[in-house]
Amino acid sequence: MSEVVFVCGATGTQGGAVARHLRKANATVHALVREPKNAKALADMGVLIFQGSYDDTESLRAALKGATSAFLNFMPSFTDISQELRHANAVISAARDEGVRHIVYSSSFGLEEDETTRPGLDPDGIVAKIYQVKRDITREITKYPSYTILRPAKFLSDLIGPAAAWFGDLTTTGIFETALTQGQTSPYVDPDDIGAFGAAALLSPEKFSGHRVDVFTALLTPEDLVSGLAEATGKRMSVRFLSEVEVEEKKKRNLLLEAQITMKEKSALANLDQVKSWGVPVGSYEDFLEREKKRLDDTYTRVPSKQDS
Repeated sequence: MSEVVFVCGATGTQGGAVARHLRKANATVHALVREPKNAKALADMGVLIFQGSYDDTESLRAALKGATSAFLNFMPSFTDISQELRHANAVISAARDEGVRHIVYSSSFGLEEDETTRPGLDPDGIVAKIYQVKRDITREITKYPSYTILRPAKFLSDLIGPAAAWFGDLTTTGIFETALTQGQTSPYVDPDDIGAFGAAALLSPEKFSGHRVDVFTALLTPEDLVSGLAEATGKRMSVRFLSEVEVEEKKKRNLLLEAQITMKEKSALANLDQVKSWGVPVGSYEDFLEREKKRLDDTYTRVPSKQDS
């Protein structure tokens, strides 16, 4: 009899990757969605679709019924900061009521080491508040009888589509203006690797229970990141490192710079050997670029080509 796993956010980046890896392992996957018509790809791979929301206890319990484990990840709301914690508590409560034995929560790399306000991060800003909510969720998760905390790094998929706004005007000018430091490596993760780790933790709780697991694919400098992207797309790209004065001035109106500052400060925590020690195969930046070439090409159509004068 196959394992039954409930997956939060199965139509999204992380949940979708976890669902794919679970189905490859022949696990039964339950997903709760607001609009089943938007979950056709999931249904086509054999995921069982339940209509409802985290605010609807009845539909949530129906989706969790029979599940042995559950994957939790939640999107922050910029208009309702408390929503993420509210949804997490609803799922945790319903999972407990339905007898779910093991929970895997996807948090964020370096978050728990960052309990105090970091230099350059506005303690009253939206970024600090979102991080605090994730810490609060982590504390609730650790009260569950069996749990695993995944801590994925910066998504490589944020180079694609609207998410690429994190990289400023890179999609139009080919220039990545950043608060990151020249030559300093930062951890990045291919969401497919989150899927692999998520499935492994869900299907092998005896190995992963009680652990916090960092998940990333590669350590890249800003120069590595942009040069690889330029090579994959054939576009002219470069990095411009902002001075401390520029960062201080620009971060007042650019939330993404605050996120880059915290990413820079957590880079020293990254240990790729530790990631690999779990025995879960991870890919590479090159693998990601090759697999996502079409979507990357579509994202950077406005950037001048290398052969353009």
